[in-house]
Amino acid sequence: GGDLFGRLSYRHAEFKAPEILYGFERHENENRIELGANHRFQSGWLEKWQWANSVTYIRNGSNIGLYDYRRTLFVTSLGRSY
Repeated sequence: GGDLFGRLSYRHAEFKAPEILYGFERHENENRIELGANHRFQSGWLEKWQWANSVTYIRNGSNIGLYDYRRTLFVTSLGRSY
């Protein structure tokens, strides 16, 4: 009635126009790690509903310090498909 999952992703971006305040182009590298679990209820009052949970860690590095950040997201949801 459920599953576990993990995802890794990498994104590289090069912006062509120079940043107004800095006078040069911005380049970024983003890394994401996501772990999660889903459970589909098979009986009871939540039958056919799915509960999903995940945690995502994001690290964005840029050649302009203003755009460097680290973020952790915790997500939980309850949904049903018809």
